[in-house]
Amino acid sequence: MDIGALPKGSVAPLRDRKAREQGLFSGAYSPGSAGPGRALSLSEQITWAILIFIACFLGALLCVGWTRDAGVVSSLWPANAVALAALLYRTPPERLAILVVFTLAVTAANLVHGDGWGLSLLLAAANLVEVVIALGLILRILGEAPSLREPGVFLRLLGLAGVLAPVVGASMAAAIMHVSVDASFVAVWKTWWSGHAIGILVFFAIWAHILARQFDDSILIERRLEAVLTLTFLCVIVWFAFQGGQTYSLLALLPALLWVAVRFATAGSAAALALTAMLLTILTVQGYGPIGLMPGLSEADRFEELNFVLLTLALPTLMIALVLDKQRGLNRALRHSDDRYRRLYDDSPVMLHSIDSAGRLVSVSRYWLDKMGYRREEVLGRKSIDFLDEESRRRALDEVQPRLVREGSVTDVEYRFVKKDGETFDTLLSAIQERDERTGDTRSLTVIVDISARKAAEKRLAETIDELARSNRDLEQFAYLASHDLQEPLRMVSSFTNLLQEEYASKLDDQAKEYIHFAHDGAVRMSQLLQDVLTFSRITRDPSETEQVDLGAIVNIAVAELQTSIEEASAIVSSEELPTVPGNPVQLTSLFRNLIGNSLKYRSEAPAVISISAAPREGGWQVTVADNGIGIDPKHFERIFGLFKRLHARGDYDGTGIGLAICKKVVEQHEGRIWVESEPGRGSRFHFTIPAGPLEEDRHGPG
Repeated sequence: MDIGALPKGSVAPLRDRKAREQGLFSGAYSPGSAGPGRALSLSEQITWAILIFIACFLGALLCVGWTRDAGVVSSLWPANAVALAALLYRTPPERLAILVVFTLAVTAANLVHGDGWGLSLLLAAANLVEVVIALGLILRILGEAPSLREPGVFLRLLGLAGVLAPVVGASMAAAIMHVSVDASFVAVWKTWWSGHAIGILVFFAIWAHILARQFDDSILIERRLEAVLTLTFLCVIVWFAFQGGQTYSLLALLPALLWVAVRFATAGSAAALALTAMLLTILTVQGYGPIGLMPGLSEADRFEELNFVLLTLALPTLMIALVLDKQRGLNRALRHSDDRYRRLYDDSPVMLHSIDSAGRLVSVSRYWLDKMGYRREEVLGRKSIDFLDEESRRRALDEVQPRLVREGSVTDVEYRFVKKDGETFDTLLSAIQERDERTGDTRSLTVIVDISARKAAEKRLAETIDELARSNRDLEQFAYLASHDLQEPLRMVSSFTNLLQEEYASKLDDQAKEYIHFAHDGAVRMSQLLQDVLTFSRITRDPSETEQVDLGAIVNIAVAELQTSIEEASAIVSSEELPTVPGNPVQLTSLFRNLIGNSLKYRSEAPAVISISAAPREGGWQVTVADNGIGIDPKHFERIFGLFKRLHARGDYDGTGIGLAICKKVVEQHEGRIWVESEPGRGSRFHFTIPAGPLEEDRHGPG
């Protein structure tokens, strides 16, 4: 009974979600089958109803006709097995229709036999109660069992659904028959119970396969000719077994049925058992064979003998079929897993190989062979280190292989492999070592990734970084020298324009004096610009040690240096308690001097109010310099921190446009960031962060 092949969703409405996710019922439906996962169309519902009605009606009619005249009920009753299989393959809303069709079929069979409406309906009700109880017991098993292919689970199913449920039906039927036709309660109960138990055992499996359309991919289809010949031969064996005069001669059928179980799995066993049970029952009822010809036996006794034979044949056959099915399933899963592993092994876009305890290659992936340019037979049996260059081979023997044996794994080991044509390439190797518990032998599985492109990119990146570093040093040196050396000629220009204006003022007209003023003013502005460039270049050029800096003291120094400008602007500069942080005091003084000076320069008509505060944040502090000045349009937030970026004409506001660039450079040197929040006409708030811990040493060296 291939109960394990029940379709996914067939009992899903009464199972918990975890059990459904384990896929206990997967694979039951072939493509195109009407599975319970969707509602049946009207035509499909009609097809199901007709199929179930015909099967139940014919089975009930045949079995009722066999033995009702003898005052007992049938020895073999397939109708309930058909209904039970159908109920398990449909959803709860459709099960009610199945129960109605089943009841009508059994009632019709009794009516055709000649029973009245009352007796027919009562007997149909007994069958209905039995089927409902069996269904409930099976669904309970389906909700608890880890796998219904397990023989132990099958025994529970047989014991509950095939033995316990018919007890209720037999009791009801025996009482009905005793009252209605004065039949023996004991005789009716015994034949009803045994006939229904054997009927469920023998016929449920075959109908479960039929209703699930399992024959679409069954082994019976693969070996159809052998299946036909086997079933034909089985019929011949049944005939010859009936020529014997003893009941035990029927046990000669057992080897044949076991052969069917071995060759054709549960589906074949179900078909063979159904055929055998029908033949044995028909021949016995007709008075043939060792049971039918046995003198002195009542009809009920003959059925007891027949039921014993059928149970002896069916139970071991189905148990062996289940065990073999499980083994076949495990073998299929193992082959599938092995195939998947082989495909993954060969098709993975990395090099894979396995080595034994002696370091010899026992398997290599297809990608490994394609990458190295070898054929498989050229590498298997050779040592893996044979494919490394000299330096990698030495490191493998001295360091990596001993560590692999000692620790059981190695990761990200850089090797250089040598192809068949002599070309080398860089790789990253990781390996794990496994030990066979039975033999104690070890084997290592190795994954090798070609990193030649990465190494080349790293080399190019390093060269680019070195070139940029040299270029930056050259630029910084040039800026320092240019700004420093150009100061002298500018001082000369400024001095001589002053002398010219002082000594020849009486001889020069107004236009000449204006020209001299422009020359002098240009020299002063150029000197200031060069001074700012020199300051900017010194931020990264001049090495200085980091020390603990009191920002409050630094702000006081910056305010003192700007005291004249503060008084001219009638400004108010205030600061809250500021922290002590690691930094460069000269650079931090320049930072606050430029930020405060920027607020003084771009003040509004109202007296300038500048406040400085600090707040802790993760890993350091956030310092804010806020003012009530003219504000900044948000579209210029990034631009203002660039070199020589001015937002106003030189005539409106003086300056070189480098002050905020210096601030940005200082903050970055201190591993922080700087940004601004502002609206035109509503002042500005410059924020910068600074760590509370020590700074990196290389931040303060040249370049």
